[in-house]
Amino acid sequence: MQRMISKSNITVASPDDLADLARLQEELETARQCMNICTKADSDLKENVSVVENYATGDAIQFMVSTDGKTIHGMNRGLGWRTRQIGGYLSDATVVQLSQDMSRINVQGLRSSGEFPQSSSESDAVPGNWQRHGPGFRLRAKPIPDGVPPVSDSAKSMQ
Repeated sequence: MQRMISKSNITVASPDDLADLARLQEELETARQCMNICTKADSDLKENVSVVENYATGDAIQFMVSTDGKTIHGMNRGLGWRTRQIGGYLSDATVVQLSQDMSRINVQGLRSSGEFPQSSSESDAVPGNWQRHGPGFRLRAKPIPDGVPPVSDSAKSMQ
């Protein structure tokens, strides 16, 4: 562009033409600066944004955290009875502690001890209600420890 202006000084006699060329040179420089700004912003965005998409079915623990200050762009989706989700900006120590705490929850232990809900059978369902409220599940009765009287006996002893 500068070469064109130098050559144009010889051939262009009008001061208006020289002013137009100077304005075009300024616009070209401004466009270059804008391109540099956009290129830098794009590379910074790619370097400083974590893109995460978590999807889990069943019992799941989902972590979507940033420990280094990067921006998080993501989604946690989970389908299950015991889906747990953690998200945000946390310190390394907090993530370690949460991970340890969550790993202590033993779903298999709950199933084997009978505390995990069992799905109800079709014979237990009230006709028509399951369509509106879902099939539900039956809670198992917990065994009564030795030495604890049934409710009816304890009610009699209070009288």
